[in-house]
Parts: sequence; structure tokens; C-alpha cells
Amino acid sequence: MPRMTHAERRERRRRIAEYCKTHTTSDASTEFEISPNYIRQACREFDVTPRYPLRENIQRGKSRTLLILYRLMQGIPPRKIAQDLSVSDKYVYHIKSDAKEIGFRIEE
Repeated sequence: MPRMTHAERRERRRRIAEYCKTHTTSDASTEFEISPNYIRQACREFDVTPRYPLRENIQRGKSRTLLILYRLMQGIPPRKIAQDLSVSDKYVYHIKSDAKEIGFRIEE
């Protein structure tokens, strides 16, 4: 493959950023055969927010904690919750333990 000029590289980064408007960084990485880090740099350069898979859209912090607590109270097993939300089993068990300690009734 011949070397690209600066203008050609910039145009490629622009195409990558445009692609990321409707696709995930993982999809773009596969499509353009480059690293996800390079994809993110191209998106930043052209002020594009790439789409993320659903599991990456789950809010961090308090919202996630409440979601885990809600599911625990529905009787969903901690291991299933951990898998569904892409968190560790330990994290879910920690929330379960804290909730029981302050008085929440959670089924075993």
C-alpha cells in the first residue's frame, strides 16, 4: 500500500468519524481495520460522538446501583444481573450486602 499524504490521512479520518455517527467504534475498527483508539481520535478531531452498544450506555454510578437493587428486589439472581449489566459478581453481591444491612428485604 503506498504511503498516504497528510490530506489523504485527514480525509480518511473524516470518513471514519462519519461512519461512527451511525456505527459503534467496534464496527468501525473492523470496517477500517484499525485500532479503536485511532477511531476515537478521529471522532474527537471531527467532534463526533460514536454510537455505543447498549451495555455501554448503562449509566455509571448511582443509576446503575439503583438498577441492580431494583433487579435484586425482583428476585433476579445476582450472577444473572452481573452478566446482563457487564459488572462483576462481587459488585452485585456488595450492593446486595449493603442493601440488606440498611434494611432492604431481598429474596435469597
